[in-house]
Amino acid sequence: MTENAEKKIIQECGKKFKDMINIAPYTKSEGDGRNPDIKVASLIPDENGKIICAIVDKYGEYLDHRIFNYLLINEKRAPLEFINKHQHEEEELKKFMDRYVPDLLVVGAENLSAKTLIKYLRDQTAKWSQEVRNVWIKYGDMTVPKIYAKMEVSKREFRDHPIRLKEAISLARLQQSPLHETLKLWHHRKEENGILYIVLHDLQNSLNTEKLLKELEKAAIEVTNQVGIDINKIMRHLHLSYPLQFVCGLGPRKAKHILDSLTQRFPKLTLRRELTEEKLVNKNVFTNMAGFIKVVDEEGEVDLLDTTRIHPNGTIFFNKS
Repeated sequence: MTENAEKKIIQECGKKFKDMINIAPYTKSEGDGRNPDIKVASLIPDENGKIICAIVDKYGEYLDHRIFNYLLINEKRAPLEFINKHQHEEEELKKFMDRYVPDLLVVGAENLSAKTLIKYLRDQTAKWSQEVRNVWIKYGDMTVPKIYAKMEVSKREFRDHPIRLKEAISLARLQQSPLHETLKLWHHRKEENGILYIVLHDLQNSLNTEKLLKELEKAAIEVTNQVGIDINKIMRHLHLSYPLQFVCGLGPRKAKHILDSLTQRFPKLTLRRELTEEKLVNKNVFTNMAGFIKVVDEEGEVDLLDTTRIHPNGTIFFNKS
């Protein structure tokens, strides 16, 4: 492959990856606006119709799951025993949805059973409670969940969970934040970097891996710094912390040091400048990163300007005003 051709393909991979992580999360209507805090239930059917269903809260924390074996059987051809089990599982699914009231149902699209399940769910929602009757139902890409479920990061987070359940949790989280869930696959050692298993181009395997990773890292840095990091949120929910390493001025080591120190020493931050005051980062690093992190507290005990992307050096003007 010529150098120019390789460069062109690497750029195409970078653009496709950037588009993949630069997708806004699913939001729900609330008043006159949209609320990104959604509860998601994912359902993944296998080729035989067995379904794993998992639900996560608005922060992506795993809540519960169910396994259904008979929901997709053909009632006209099935024996009476299977029909009875189907009806029992149908009631179980209704109770599960009525209990947790998800804002979104996502069905893993990896086989033809997904199409059957989508149709089944659309028929069933009319029987559910009013709160969940109009829930949105969509297909979900299984690329990231299938890679995540086989990586060491998933074993650390869900050591005793089967692979299929880890896929379902990841699929649900992916709807809440494609950026956070996808960058969870990143590892600074290329041998362990799950991002390389995402097919971005037909000729991807012919590319120089180092050059490809540099292009993908550039895309991750651009999108992460464009979106920003809510530092208190990632302290409370560590599965959302993986983009921190892509904040300007950091990297995997500094990001890990900051996160470890914060979670061990502080319940939360109230000001961005605490990062330097508590000697978690030096002033040069803080100057580089400060404009890309936010300090948000649901109890309101923060400087309002720290909840924005305005750099602390820029707050002097506002404070004087």
